[in-house]
Amino acid sequence: MSGTGDGLDHLRIPYDKIKFVKKLESQGYLTVSEGEFCDQRVALKQFKFTQFDNIKPQLLAEILTISRFGQHPNLVALLGFCDEKHSKIILVYEYVAGGNLGGTITERLTSIQRLEICLGAARGLCYLHTGVDAATSGIVHGNIKFSNILLNSNANSSKFEAKVSGFGFSKIHPVKRSETEKPKKESDVYNFGVVLLEVLCGAWELPDTDDACRRFPVLELVPKKMKQNKLRDTVDIHIRKEIRTEALDTYAAIACQCVMENRDARPQWLKLLKN
Repeated sequence: MSGTGDGLDHLRIPYDKIKFVKKLESQGYLTVSEGEFCDQRVALKQFKFTQFDNIKPQLLAEILTISRFGQHPNLVALLGFCDEKHSKIILVYEYVAGGNLGGTITERLTSIQRLEICLGAARGLCYLHTGVDAATSGIVHGNIKFSNILLNSNANSSKFEAKVSGFGFSKIHPVKRSETEKPKKESDVYNFGVVLLEVLCGAWELPDTDDACRRFPVLELVPKKMKQNKLRDTVDIHIRKEIRTEALDTYAAIACQCVMENRDARPQWLKLLKN
């Protein structure tokens, strides 16, 4: 393949080297499939844009940026891309076999497993925000949620390795946002706090022991129960007895700090990881 002069030839993959095996999901402009490349299992994200030529320069710039973050063990690595097909671009990612946090949290993960997963995700997001080096500054994820925290697992171990996916391409996302709505690092911290609370509680909403007829978002319920010294009532029943009080109090305090309305009061990643 001849060079294109855009500095991306080391990432460009010929279409005939990619094999689509199974479609996993399709939503609007994006189709996600399981595939193969160079005899290895990969994840394929195929984007289709109506004004591809107009956004292609921005798209290629973001591909170059996110490819530089793949060296971190808690971020899903971009292996390359293919832009041979008209109006389409295919991103080739490492395949993460353990599913995502949303599909695993119901499998009765222990409190230690949940903590390890959250710490791994936090390390990945910290690296994402901090940047690789002077030439590659940090970026905002913009869409932190259960389905974007993937899990690598070893059949011979009970440990899970968290790998954050779904970052990059904020500049070319088809959903238009105003300046005030554009994702910021503090927004990432807030959304990660929501994930922390849902991991602790095993759900996004729960009945209140003071009002069993209604269900409340854990975002509201956990801070309330902390003040009432009834925090353990909100913990997922599968780990309620095993989690130590000191660990529970520390974890919940960090999560609640992450979701504070005042964005300046939310913790920095390095401080969060030290706690």
